[in-house]
This record gives sequence, C-alpha cells and structure tokens, in this order.
Amino acid sequence: MPRYDGESMLMPAYVDDMENEALGVKVVSVFSCNKQQGLPIIHVAVLLLEANTGRPKALLEGGVLTAIRTGAASGEATDLLARSDSHVAAIFGVGVQARTQLEAICSAYILQVSEQVVRV
Repeated sequence: MPRYDGESMLMPAYVDDMENEALGVKVVSVFSCNKQQGLPIIHVAVLLLEANTGRPKALLEGGVLTAIRTGAASGEATDLLARSDSHVAAIFGVGVQARTQLEAICSAYILQVSEQVVRV
C-alpha cells in the first residue's frame, strides 16, 4: 500500500505431528506512517483454524506471541552458538522483542553487565 507507506505479509502454517493437527495464518502489517499518528508501526494477528474443516477457532493479537517466539529463538540460538563462558550480550533495539530476547538469553547465561544504548 504505497499510499500509506505500508505493507501486509501473510504467513500460513500447517502442523501434523500425528497427535495434533493445527492450521493457522499470521498477518503482519507494517505501516511507517502510523508513527505520525501515535500508533504502533507494526500490527500482528494470528488466526487459528480447525485443520480438518478450515473453520475459524480463534483470532489472537499476535504481538506478544511474536515477541515470545523471537525471544525463544534468540535464547536457543545463543545456547547453541555462544561459548559456554560468555557473559556479555549485545541486543540492538529496545522494543518488546529486545526485552524477550534478553529474558531468554538470561535464562541460559548469567550476564555481567546490562546496558541500554539508544540511537538518537
């Protein structure tokens, strides 16, 4: 949507692990012009559907889910890739995803110093 300096992305997902079946779609909208209106730039929603019928089951606000998933992925990546004697982490950004990433990293490592740097 060039007129509003925005775009929307759809991320469909299907899981069938023999015990559970799940179908859903995540919608992420990014509108840079929202900043001037005091609105968040990014909005996220997750629609869960019955896998066997496609019938909607739930519509969830997806910002928190996205932050938790991103944080968990960062924590897992840190656990797998960082040296075991690491005590310093750098996180770029100060939003909700930065907080969940730091929480996840701290669950695996004891950090010596925590500093927040904000670009002006």
